Amino acid sequence: MKHKPLLRVSVLALAMLLLAGVFAGCRKEEAPSDDTTPKETEEQTPTAPGPYDCELPEGLDYDNATITMVCRDMEGVQDEFDPGEDQQSLVNKAVFDRNNAVQDRLNVYFDITMVPDNGTDTHATIARMVEQDVMGGGCTFQIVTAPNYTIAPSALEGNYMDLNRLVYTNLDKSYWAQGFNEMASAGNAQYMATGMATLSLYRFMYVTVYNNRIFTERGLEDLFDVVNDNRWTMEYQYELANDLYVDLNNIGERDDGDFYGFVSGARTSVDSYWVSCKAWVIGRDENNYYTYIGSTDRISGMVDQVLNLYYNCDGSYIIPYGDDNTDNAEIVNIFSKGNVAMANMKIQAIETGLQNLDFEFSIVPLPKYDSQQDAYYTNVQDQVTVISIPRTLKEADREMIGAAIEGLAYEGYRYIYPAYFEQALSYRYLKNQESADMLRLIYESSNFVMVYQGLATDVGWTTMIRNMIRDKSNSVAGQLAGVVGGIPAALEEINGKFQELEQRTQE
Repeated sequence: MKHKPLLRVSVLALAMLLLAGVFAGCRKEEAPSDDTTPKETEEQTPTAPGPYDCELPEGLDYDNATITMVCRDMEGVQDEFDPGEDQQSLVNKAVFDRNNAVQDRLNVYFDITMVPDNGTDTHATIARMVEQDVMGGGCTFQIVTAPNYTIAPSALEGNYMDLNRLVYTNLDKSYWAQGFNEMASAGNAQYMATGMATLSLYRFMYVTVYNNRIFTERGLEDLFDVVNDNRWTMEYQYELANDLYVDLNNIGERDDGDFYGFVSGARTSVDSYWVSCKAWVIGRDENNYYTYIGSTDRISGMVDQVLNLYYNCDGSYIIPYGDDNTDNAEIVNIFSKGNVAMANMKIQAIETGLQNLDFEFSIVPLPKYDSQQDAYYTNVQDQVTVISIPRTLKEADREMIGAAIEGLAYEGYRYIYPAYFEQALSYRYLKNQESADMLRLIYESSNFVMVYQGLATDVGWTTMIRNMIRDKSNSVAGQLAGVVGGIPAALEEINGKFQELEQRTQE
């Protein structure tokens, strides 16, 4: 029998742009067959599906149909859905196996168009291309993958379907990021989703990395235990780092060659504290629309704690505002020397910069604001890839596409999640239970509030706080006084757009 091709990948030229597993499988295990009398009723009662159990029905068959997708051909995301020619990489093989599992289960194959860097406004290229296609009534790509912050405004213009209306897509499953659902849904609708289908979800998480050797040699309590005991707070990290400075090169000045308790940066690294400290400006009302929940005391307290950790802590070394790269390169460079106990960075920086070290490291979430905070929260950078479906998708294809994206998310959980963390963290991460539990906690604490705070309120919150940390000054009270007055109107406008959009899609 002739096999269907696994992937058909094309690269879209610029001219064309202008025109338009270590877990249980998706199939439930069947009980061994026998011809004897059935067992007691209690033993026959099926187990209720869990949050990570896929509930796609058996026997779905879409007759070797082609599913068209569009993805970014850019560093950090180009291998999310296209595994490339090299299957030697653990991650590439996992993507290959994930795609193949979905294709075999549904009898489909993916035709993936990779959109290259066009040298200008790269991140928005796909969103604009799809907008033009939809406006012309077309559906060139049945599955759209693009950065969250470019799709979110486009969704408000009515370019994408409500994913809740797809028969086989179950966004309540934990292989879809629930922290994203909380921010991206509006009323009863949701037009984009992310989760274990996307590598960038993992890569763009900000975490605290710590040097196991330093903690062991100095008799410090392992941060796994501190996290699990709900004692991992900003104050705890300050007190821990404050005692860990040594002038190693004896030049009388603090530089990146000394021994430090903590390293971070004063620009993009600051954004994560909004999330980890739960200093949120927007929440949800009883109808799941945006409402203002900002607290001057909470936000000001968060800024005070960051300033204290950054500039009043003897053991901290902070990369200046202008040198705090989005790829965390300077933070990685200093931490990799082995003379830093803790550092904050994106997991992608671990993948690309912390290989072949002569010491082991572990990761935990960023600390809480205080021990009274209800949970740990992990910031995901707003360039994370989301999955959306154009509203012009043919009705006859909606069942198939709903099943396809559900399969991509679930099989990503089975294949990509374990493979990525085994490779990215380079040594043992799903091989000991404590590390596996911590990774699960970090994933389940992922949150996306920052991009939606800006979208919903029309305020540049990240810039506001970055500037305060850069200037080493807390001006929260004055800054909030200058913007709060306009927030109710901004929220009313965006909520109104969502309500109109939901009403229109139901007609």
